[in-house]
Amino acid sequence: KLFMAKLNVSRYLRTKIENEAAAKIQAIYRGHFTRCNIEGIVDNVLISKQIRANVKSYLANRFNMVLSLNGFKIERMKIRNQSAAVIQSRFIGFLSRRAVRRRWLDNILRKRTAAAVVIQAIL
Repeated sequence: KLFMAKLNVSRYLRTKIENEAAAKIQAIYRGHFTRCNIEGIVDNVLISKQIRANVKSYLANRFNMVLSLNGFKIERMKIRNQSAAVIQSRFIGFLSRRAVRRRWLDNILRKRTAAAVVIQAIL
C-alpha cells in the first residue's frame, strides 16, 4: 500500500515536470518560428490593412459617403435597428395572424359542437 502511494506520487510529479518541459519547448519553438517568419507576418498584416482600406473606400463610393470609424459604427447601428424593426413587425404580424386563425378555428369548433348538440337533441 505504501509502495503504491509513493509510486503514484512519483508518477504525478514526473508527469507534471514533463508537461511543464513540453510547454516550455513549445513556447521556445513558437517564438523562434515567429522571429524567423516575422516578414511574412508583417506582410499579412499589411495585406489585411489594405483589404480593409479597399472595402472602406468601396463602401464610401457605393453609398456616396465618407465613412470615418465613428460614422461607420453609426450607419451600422442604423441598419441593425432597421433590421430589428422589420423582424419585430413581421413576428408581430405572424403572432396576430396565428391568433386570428385560432379564434376562427375555435368559432368553427363551437358552431360544430352546437350543431352536434342540436342533432342529438332531435334524436
